[in-house]
Order: sequence, then C-alpha cells, then structure tokens
Amino acid sequence: MKPRVANANTMNEMEMVNVKNQMKMGEMMKKIGKGKRKVSVTFSLGSRRYMSKLIDELKKQMVTYEKQLPNVFNFFDYLKKQVEVVKGKKKEKTKTVLLSYEELDFLKIQIKETTKGIKMETEKLKWYNLMKKALYKTLLKQNELLLSELNGAK
Repeated sequence: MKPRVANANTMNEMEMVNVKNQMKMGEMMKKIGKGKRKVSVTFSLGSRRYMSKLIDELKKQMVTYEKQLPNVFNFFDYLKKQVEVVKGKKKEKTKTVLLSYEELDFLKIQIKETTKGIKMETEKLKWYNLMKKALYKTLLKQNELLLSELNGAK
C-alpha cells in the first residue's frame, strides 16, 4: 500500500496533533529494546501491581503486532518480570528498574494516553453511574502516581 498523502490545508489542528503523535509513537516503538538501559526508575508496591496489570492489557491490545514488533513484546516481558510482585517472597516496598530513554518515553506516552481515555470515558457517564465514576477516579489517581514515579527517574 502507498502511504496516504494528506493535504495540510484540509486538516484541523487536532487531526495534525493526532498524526504527529502516531508518527512519534511508531518511531519510538522501533527504537524500544535497542538502547542501553541506563535510567533507573523506582516503583512502589502499588505501582508495581498496577504496572503489571497495565502490561497485560497492553499486550492484549497489541497482540496483532507481535510478529512485526518483537522488541516491544520483549520489553513488556522484561518489565513484567521486573515489576511482578511474588507472594512467596518477602515483599519489597520499592523496586528499582533500569530502562532506556526510549522505553521510559514510551511508558510515559502510554500512561498519558490511558489517562486521556479514562477522562473521556468519565465525561460520557451519567450522574447515576457513581460506582464507575469512583473506579475511574481511582484509575486516574493510580495513573498520576505512576507517571510521577516515571518522571522522577534518574
């Protein structure tokens, strides 16, 4: 298939931003797993549990791209292995994980997009969906906590 050429004059600003974000994400996905893991990120116990579930969900969504992007799935496996909380072992309060800059940026973008999606779903809810609103609010708080931990990487 030929790449589609779009006329910039007919696109609005939001479409341009979405196209730029998709291109940026595509480039970033190609670089994942190729850089050296120099950046250390410290995850708390709750963030590790949430990150483990988030990785499972991302894998489910991207299962069709497994053969095209094996590096992304190798990264997911590495991250899942690092953040997994094992019941038999002594529970560590925090755990430091090494990531490359590309992997760190990829995670930040994924979490920001997840946050946007949760906010959009919350706006669609009616006033009587109190339980779903509470659940979405909890997810937003968890995403914000995880993002602050990723932003605090050294």
